Amino acid sequence: MQKSFGKRGQTNFQGTAPRQSNQIATEREGGKLKSFAFACITGFTFSIIVFGLLFGTNAPSFFSGQLFLNVVSVFALIWIAPVLLIVSRVLADVFRLLRVPRGYSDVSIGIIIGAMMFIPDFSGSEPIEWRKVAFLLGGAIGGFTYWRSRGYPGMQSKHVKTVDTGYKLMKKNIG
Repeated sequence: MQKSFGKRGQTNFQGTAPRQSNQIATEREGGKLKSFAFACITGFTFSIIVFGLLFGTNAPSFFSGQLFLNVVSVFALIWIAPVLLIVSRVLADVFRLLRVPRGYSDVSIGIIIGAMMFIPDFSGSEPIEWRKVAFLLGGAIGGFTYWRSRGYPGMQSKHVKTVDTGYKLMKKNIG
């Protein structure tokens, strides 16, 4: 039998069909760039909200607060996203070679990209701003969003409906 690694972290054996109870969800065709953009926007927005809640502000107006500076940095995301696309592709290949399951790899890639917000703290003489953990959480949410928008690839089909139902309930209660 010959192995095929067409999808990240998924092994297909030609000539054998998986049993019905253990079918693995496959990735949706097309729309990867749209899914990536949506994951970046979702993760970054979540990070800004959590960072604003953790940081708070004593600013006299919205335009002088830390939250406003993070909102302005959304425009920088337009220039950073192509670089993040390259980094995420390289990380996806590394995780695929290490045979990390797809859902774990997508969330981990988001966390690693969120950890890039710590680079200025490590390179400077200022103390580390631990409230930037919000960007790690945002990265995890962005990675999950990407995994969900691609159709939960790598997950057993019988669990996809359960996870999607949980997501819809969470969305209904929060939104």
